[in-house]
Amino acid sequence: SIAVMSMVDHKITDVFKMPQTPADMIELLSVFNPDDCVAYLEQVNEQPGQKGMFEYGRNYGMIETALSALKISHYKVTPLKWQKPFQLKKPTTTDKSKAYRERKAILKAKAQEIFPHLKITLDTSDGLLLAEYAYSQEKDAANG
Repeated sequence: SIAVMSMVDHKITDVFKMPQTPADMIELLSVFNPDDCVAYLEQVNEQPGQKGMFEYGRNYGMIETALSALKISHYKVTPLKWQKPFQLKKPTTTDKSKAYRERKAILKAKAQEIFPHLKITLDTSDGLLLAEYAYSQEKDAANG
C-alpha cells in the first residue's frame, strides 16, 4: 500500500492500494511536487521460497522507477528499522504462514491505535506505519 501524509499538520491525506501498472503508478505520483515531498520505501531482503517475493520485487521496482522518473527524493528503509520505534509484539507462532498473518494483524492493531479515525485494513496498515515513521524522521531532521 501507499500512504500519503501531510507534513504540515501530521494528517494522512490518502491511502492507496498498490497500483497495478507502471502507468497507474506514474499517474498516482505525478500529482506531487518533487520539491515538496519525500518517499520512504520498505526494502525487504530476499527470502528464498517466501510466497509473493516476485510480486514484491516487481512493485518495488515500479515504485522506485516512478519516483526516480518524477525526481521525487526517496529513502530505502528495512522493516526492522521502521518497525522498531513502534515496539511491536512478536508473533507467537513458529509456523511461517501463521506468523505472517499474525504479524499483519499486529501491524493493523498498531495502525488502528495511531490512526483511530481511519479505516485500517491488513493491506494498508504497513503503509500507514511506514508513513508515520517517515513523518518522525523528517520532523527530527527539520528540528536538527
